[in-house]
Amino acid sequence: MVCLSANPFNRISESILKERFYSSDKENDDQSQKNVEEDLKDYLTIKYDKNNYSNNSKYKNWLSYNQNLSFESFKYYKNPLLIVYGTKDIGSLQNDLLPFLLNKKNLKLKSYPNYGHNFEFRKINANGEELETTYHWDDVFKDIVEWLLAKDV
Repeated sequence: MVCLSANPFNRISESILKERFYSSDKENDDQSQKNVEEDLKDYLTIKYDKNNYSNNSKYKNWLSYNQNLSFESFKYYKNPLLIVYGTKDIGSLQNDLLPFLLNKKNLKLKSYPNYGHNFEFRKINANGEELETTYHWDDVFKDIVEWLLAKDV
């Protein structure tokens, strides 16, 4: 099985991680803490009141995922597992924890440094302006096919 650009926990962990990441260089993170508390409240309430949240675009993504942690389902999968992700994808950053969470010998992590969620590389100038974006799906799929065809899979 191959899993691409996934978060091993769930969408709320991604939201909290983003909030903590962006507030880490601020002198005061009171507002950030309020945002985390609000997101947690919403996430814990959403399963009981889906209709109220379905009209808000912020929650569309959360509504499409269940309350279970993604890595929990990997525990029951017996076949080899390849986890593929870009290191610039904040939602995938916690994939590096999977070897500690799963205790599987047939788990392989394949990270792509400097690539985002869609395996894109953004070239940025000194002023922080984006100059160019290139996508590298062909390279990723080549590596996946190579892994799938390997004798030890």
